[in-house]
Amino acid sequence: MQAVEDEPIASDSALVGHWRAQGRIQVFTPTPLGEQRQRFMALVEDMRRHGADYIGQLGMLTLAGLNRMDDQRESSQALVADLLRRTDIRERNEEQLLLWQSRLMLKLGEWYDQQQADLSTALDRIAARQDALFQGLRDEENSPFSLGAELAESSRESEPLLRHRLKAWCRLSLHGQGEVPGIPITRHATAMELLREVHEKQQRTPNPASTVAILELPTLLRDMTGDDQTDRPLIEQCPELQQAVEQMAGPVAEDQAKAIKELCAAKNNPWHHLLDRNFPTGSSGRCRLELVYFPEISSRQLLLEAFAGGMRSGGQEKTRPRRGCCLGVLREF
Repeated sequence: MQAVEDEPIASDSALVGHWRAQGRIQVFTPTPLGEQRQRFMALVEDMRRHGADYIGQLGMLTLAGLNRMDDQRESSQALVADLLRRTDIRERNEEQLLLWQSRLMLKLGEWYDQQQADLSTALDRIAARQDALFQGLRDEENSPFSLGAELAESSRESEPLLRHRLKAWCRLSLHGQGEVPGIPITRHATAMELLREVHEKQQRTPNPASTVAILELPTLLRDMTGDDQTDRPLIEQCPELQQAVEQMAGPVAEDQAKAIKELCAAKNNPWHHLLDRNFPTGSSGRCRLELVYFPEISSRQLLLEAFAGGMRSGGQEKTRPRRGCCLGVLREF
């Protein structure tokens, strides 16, 4: 996903390029700027020239807003408003102005990510040198000096800016759109926890959200060539599982969710056998995709209520839908 169309791909590895050529990965800009792109990129260039100042302010907001989310929200909006004032942008349409603000927040977030990645790389180098120094002094197999990596992982998961960025993505993705296509998936466990909380509070339904499937996936994939047997998605070799996933990508009735859960939990499910044969744990590692069913709510309504503060969706449901939706969280271990 890109906040602005026609930008270089941030993680354009050889594998990503291979899959893009096959049509298995597509670039998606939910609300393109069109003729306004040049104006926005001029603003981005100004941000680049003063990037250190803005990132510094963003970092201060992160620290100051840990226990004062309302103050942080107001301060972040003031920061974005200041960015808009630096150009000739004078949007009279409030909705369009919110979209501009969302793109700016995402741009600041991208730069914040880059700074964190550079910091993480520097910490990894320090840790590697540290391990080499202490290697001759340690008898234990496990290093007691691994706190830095643990802190880096936890800081990504508990990022205070996460809610602002999710709100920005929801504004862009759900603007003028119908139902959300496919199964939205996040790598942030905190985002899934918030979705569960919102569903429980807002829906007041006797049927809480529940996990319907847990699928193991490879963490590392081999570089592929055109004649590699794994070019064919493994899920195509599991027609029943593929059909279940396709059902989860749309509105899901409660009886469907129960059937999907039974299928994925069945001992004769061939998925794990295919995974072990094509992507051995020792060389590919494992992560876990947890798919959660939220009854009596659409994915669009759930995302709006959880991350966009109940932003008007154009067709707000006055009654709860009879079908629910599935969303996923990717957990690394």
